[in-house]
Amino acid sequence: MASDEQKQLANAVKPMLKKAGFKKTAFNWHRKQGDVIQVVNFQGSQWGKTVYVNLGVFFLGIEQQEKPKEYDCHLRQRLPGLSPDLKRCNELFDLGNSLSNEERYPEVIELLETLAIPWLERCSSKEGAKHYIENEKKHGLPVPASVKVYLGIRSS
Repeated sequence: MASDEQKQLANAVKPMLKKAGFKKTAFNWHRKQGDVIQVVNFQGSQWGKTVYVNLGVFFLGIEQQEKPKEYDCHLRQRLPGLSPDLKRCNELFDLGNSLSNEERYPEVIELLETLAIPWLERCSSKEGAKHYIENEKKHGLPVPASVKVYLGIRSS
């Protein structure tokens, strides 16, 4: 069950994500762009009031789903992994700290607009996803072999 703080955060980002073309189902947001479905997921921590922002790109050329969960996506990334200021990013998503909503929400929306959505857009083309995997991806979950084959990445 989502906390009141998580629900408030979801409501704060709703207009921006909706304007960007995402549709909400629970704490998942989906946007179809050509041959991919982009996913933004807000996951509450079971140990506190931290929210994790998970991003995913699901390639319809590999398999078909209408509303994939983030964990079913072929490329996955957590928002803090894209941020040049990991400490500040983590502060913003720790809903139990002393930051006011007036301070927190605009910065969260800015992170979504400047980091999350551009990453989703960049990784939604075969070329962009391939470039990300080969040149930018430094950590995170492994990329399935089926995705590498689909993108034309040679196994080493």
